[in-house]
Amino acid sequence: MSLLSRKTQRRLEAKKLISQITVTPLSIPEPVSGPSIPLDAYLTSIGLSHHESAIRASIAQGAHDIHTILTSPLSPSEIHRLSRNIVSTNPHARIPIVTNITWYLFWLAIQRNQPFVTGAFLLLDPSTRLSSFFCGIGTPRRSSHLKRYTTAQNTGGIDLFLSSDSAKSDLNKKGIVPLPHSHQHILYTALPASSFSSSFSSSSTRTGAGTGIGKGKEKRRYTDRPPSLFLKPEKNGIKGVRNLARHSAGYLSSLKRRYTLGANEVVGMQKERIPTGLVSKFTNLIEVAGLEKKEEKEIIKEVGSAAEGEGVAAMWAFLTHKLGVTSTPITDTTTTDTTTTDTATTDMITTNTCADQLEEEDEEEERDTEEITGEERVLPEKARKRMQEFLDYLEREYDFVQYRFGNEVVIDLEAVMAGPLPVGDGVSGPSTVLSALRG
Repeated sequence: MSLLSRKTQRRLEAKKLISQITVTPLSIPEPVSGPSIPLDAYLTSIGLSHHESAIRASIAQGAHDIHTILTSPLSPSEIHRLSRNIVSTNPHARIPIVTNITWYLFWLAIQRNQPFVTGAFLLLDPSTRLSSFFCGIGTPRRSSHLKRYTTAQNTGGIDLFLSSDSAKSDLNKKGIVPLPHSHQHILYTALPASSFSSSFSSSSTRTGAGTGIGKGKEKRRYTDRPPSLFLKPEKNGIKGVRNLARHSAGYLSSLKRRYTLGANEVVGMQKERIPTGLVSKFTNLIEVAGLEKKEEKEIIKEVGSAAEGEGVAAMWAFLTHKLGVTSTPITDTTTTDTTTTDTATTDMITTNTCADQLEEEDEEEERDTEEITGEERVLPEKARKRMQEFLDYLEREYDFVQYRFGNEVVIDLEAVMAGPLPVGDGVSGPSTVLSALRG
């Protein structure tokens, strides 16, 4: 049998296996009417009402721990070093910390009527302190999510379960409660800043009503996102044969959903996967907008699909720039004035940490960005009208539209930390092991 035929046979076998996987609808209660869902109602709907007191304490503890990390006077590299020390001294110490932080994030999602059975969080983290903390306490792992950004240095996972029954019992005594929908692993990726660039290569100009994009270098970025931390709760860990098998089965199911129109956008999902339907509509819009082929290919590639590309944020940035409009996207915040960003963020040169890589990639992005030069290109009026309608739709449909990839829950940490923290029994400050972060 030839090499080609063996490859073909393997492809056919893989397609057959994927076709046998059934994508079952997720079960999630209908959202309670109003801007938020009461926590007690949510816990009842997922069968965790008997843990309500402990969960409220967990939420409060997670809020205090994030606040301590973000407002630490230490630099990101120092936070990374201290978090590694936490794990080396007591590997189990990270379990209650990450569990509490995750419960707090779920609580924020519930407050915004964005709970999910399966989904992810995109946390705006301009100081990179929280990203550095997770990179320090996590275990490096591979990921099929946000492939443009995933590297061996900035991606990892944290198991929230233990194989030892005695260790589990000890954690239960400390008030550790299960996460919603049996999640017991947290995948993370620390994302560097993405700076907007409108430059592109063009060999001709067109005339007509509207505002276009000028000539320039080929390098282009359509998103303007601060450093962020991507967190995805998962049901299976990264250790042991059983978890490997479950991960494999879950990946095959995700492949099935990826190639089933709308299967990643059903009720109960808040995933970062770029919505298939939006990509299709945006592509059709671009193809009839009278752009040059090179420009068409660039923006469609930048938007991407599934796990590769900038998604909704790139659509929004391209449209606002192309239309020459100033837009104020919806967020869930009223203020962003905190003390979490200072000059310490540049003190990241002593060790090869996750924070180091974020800074290096930011500098590379700045070098790549070019100013707009040359003559202006313009849009036909019909294309302009259709683009404006699509832009209006994006801004109605999404909060934080300028940052998001898909349907993930986007949270401006500096803004929420500026407000009052939730309260819980016995919680008055950060976890004991984080006291060193106070400086």
